[in-house]
Amino acid sequence: MIPLLWCDVETLGFDPARSVMLEAGFALTDQDLNEIASLCVQLSLDGVDMSSPAHDPHAIEFHKANGLLDECGRVGMKLGDASHAVTDWIDRHSAGGLYMAGSGLDFDRHWLKLWLPSVAQLFHRRNFDLNTLLAWYGVTDKEMLPDYEYKHRAMLDIGRDIALVKKLAEYSGMMRH
Repeated sequence: MIPLLWCDVETLGFDPARSVMLEAGFALTDQDLNEIASLCVQLSLDGVDMSSPAHDPHAIEFHKANGLLDECGRVGMKLGDASHAVTDWIDRHSAGGLYMAGSGLDFDRHWLKLWLPSVAQLFHRRNFDLNTLLAWYGVTDKEMLPDYEYKHRAMLDIGRDIALVKKLAEYSGMMRH
């Protein structure tokens, strides 16, 4: 395997032009899927109309339940500060140009391009998509990690994705010893 830059975003809706990004998480792994470094930024909710029809009511509910909305209200960064923090982190770890890794990457990349474009351009154009791997092996995430439930928090879901790829590697006999 190759070093990968994992990404997950949490939002209040499906349309980045109309809704709001809440959180973006990143983890750098080595060729054996060991985490080297991670960073997660929450974005400020200042000026956000929570009653907007652009927001998915289910997303609002599970982000209330998992504490993300409260966290964004307390420590959320302004967009420019978040972008700067992430680009500095990627530069500091020489992670620019790596494949974007995770699940649902079309969604994440689309949101990054609109909300954190300077971050989006640092990724390689290719993806390492967990959903494609699961489909190729003919298994589901629930079969591989039956006890995991999506937390809808970026770093927890990235950790789940990394664990799934490790399981798939063991499943296929590809993991290095």
